Amino acid sequence: MRTDRRSFLAAGGFAMIGLDRVAAAAATSAVRAQAAQGAFPRPSGFARLSVGDIQGLVLSDGSYRFPQFQPLFAPEAAPDELNAVMREGFADPGHVPSEVNTLLLRIGGLNVLVDAGFGRHEGVPGGRLLQSLSDAGLRPEDIDAVVITHAHRDHLWGLATPDGRPTFPRARVLMSRREHAFWTEGAPDLAPLRVPEEWKALWRVRTPMVIAAVKAQLELIAPGDRPLGDGIELLDTAGHTAGHTSVLVNGGNESLLVAGDLVHNQVFSLARPRWTTAFDWDLRRCVEVRLRTLDRAASERLRVLAYHLPWPGLGYVARDGAERYRWCSDRWAW
Repeated sequence: MRTDRRSFLAAGGFAMIGLDRVAAAAATSAVRAQAAQGAFPRPSGFARLSVGDIQGLVLSDGSYRFPQFQPLFAPEAAPDELNAVMREGFADPGHVPSEVNTLLLRIGGLNVLVDAGFGRHEGVPGGRLLQSLSDAGLRPEDIDAVVITHAHRDHLWGLATPDGRPTFPRARVLMSRREHAFWTEGAPDLAPLRVPEEWKALWRVRTPMVIAAVKAQLELIAPGDRPLGDGIELLDTAGHTAGHTSVLVNGGNESLLVAGDLVHNQVFSLARPRWTTAFDWDLRRCVEVRLRTLDRAASERLRVLAYHLPWPGLGYVARDGAERYRWCSDRWAW
């Protein structure tokens, strides 16, 4: 494990994928440079969707990749079994891509963002959310509310600029009371996380700073609350973090489960839902809530938005045996 960690850090921890989202008017030179590397940009960073009578956009904050699965993903799995599961799901065990799929909803005349991406802080990937918002013809000032599923950096840090100003100056910021307390009432207990200590040290400093930057906009919420009317219901899916919250969007005759980080990969997270990640805080509870939620999604045939699954992260969950599932991408989503 220690050797894996050294090699992971030596690879820089993150390596950006060439498929960043860019605006349709991107400079020709930039497009040619990407094409020369074998990668082409998408013409925009958003995909339209509807949930009954609620209209929405999936907004990309970018994409990135990890240089290897273990030790960060499925650390308890035997390498041979992990490789076999990934190959069975037509995925490359040596290539770990991850998207950052945020969601914008139009509810009751309000523009409601679910999660805020990485932001443009030094040393982090992503940071494309504002460009994607612009691609869709919107400005940060047009956002009326932001619902935070949890306070990990790829969901929260986009709330504030690097110099400590709110990114969305008019927005109400809705965050779980339990998640807020974890990060602000004394030093957060990150000991259960199996990530490098360098990451933990940075998170202990920057995450409370981002929360402080939006203090005047902050509203603390709890599972079961409907702070924006009947269109959004907050679900208790704690485990990945102390106050992880998923969102059920109700659009009359249709629903959408915004899963947050209940799953991290379209293959192993569903085929082996008892496998965890190094980012999970309460392993037992994390597995329990994932199994319960995947079962509900399959039973109720819920459409799902998965934050880190292949763009635009929309699909369905199907049973594939006892405690085993598979991801069915929504091919008509975009």
